[in-house]
Amino acid sequence: MDNKRQMKEMTQRLLEGMRKEVGKTMRKVDSCRDMTVEGLKGILRNGMEGMVKAVEGILTGMAEVHDVESQESKGREGNREQRLQEIERVEEENKERIKELEKKVKDVEENQKVAQEVIEKIGEAVVRGRRFCRLRESVRTMEGQIEEATCKVKVVGIKLERDTKDRKEIVRLSVDQMKKAVGKESQERFGHIIKNTRIVVLGKETFEVKRDEELIHSAPILLICQSKKEKEEVERMLRKAGYTTLFYWPDSMVDFVREGRKEVRTKGFEESKFDVRIRPERRDGRFVIRADIRSRAGGKFRPEVYWRIPGERELTDQLGINVYTHLDTRH
Repeated sequence: MDNKRQMKEMTQRLLEGMRKEVGKTMRKVDSCRDMTVEGLKGILRNGMEGMVKAVEGILTGMAEVHDVESQESKGREGNREQRLQEIERVEEENKERIKELEKKVKDVEENQKVAQEVIEKIGEAVVRGRRFCRLRESVRTMEGQIEEATCKVKVVGIKLERDTKDRKEIVRLSVDQMKKAVGKESQERFGHIIKNTRIVVLGKETFEVKRDEELIHSAPILLICQSKKEKEEVERMLRKAGYTTLFYWPDSMVDFVREGRKEVRTKGFEESKFDVRIRPERRDGRFVIRADIRSRAGGKFRPEVYWRIPGERELTDQLGINVYTHLDTRH
């Protein structure tokens, strides 16, 4: 804009200068009416030279302005090229930075994904670890319950004199019948043990049951002895007297024992040909569960398989543990 303004001003000065020179020349001509031809020529020549000088001066100025403008234009063009090159360079740098950022974002996402997977696995491991801890606690609880059960014996088939709903009377009648049934050589010892034994009636009243082709009034009872040794003594006496005695499993083990019998049957020990007995056994200081087999054709029970104390069923299912995995019983 400055160069254009300068050009305009120079053009105006050129016109004004030319007007001044023309005016001066005309005034000189008018003032010299008697001038010779040569004198008139001199005046006109001087006027024309002044006009030429004025035009040259103006044109020189205009040329300088044009040169400056050309240089500025070239400078601007050069600056434009430099700016374009700079923009291209910055654009390339930005592209590289964007690629780096995209890579970092991708790496972060991958790391977050890996971290999330690790966190989930850690969480699963923590949950599984807690379940194992709870399972061990439930196993210890079951071992304690089994320890108590080794001092208990269930007796069935006791013939009572009459039908009754009175549990105290059921206990009194049952003890009287058992004392009479055991051999004379064992009555004193039986009496001493039974005196310190807690007796629980398993039911609300007596009921009729068939025994040796005879219908009798009876009720199952549970003898809770002071020790495993006394329980074993009482059990031998009662078996010798013809009573049926059974191991009294704690409630927490009932389902496991029932399913354990079925598990043994699947190994080819048919119910019509074999009896199955399941008992706890202490091996190497810990309780295990032993399944015994006996042929109904005759013979004694023999161990067939050993299992660990299962623990809480819900936890073993959650942990995917097969509670009927056979234990290696080799010593």
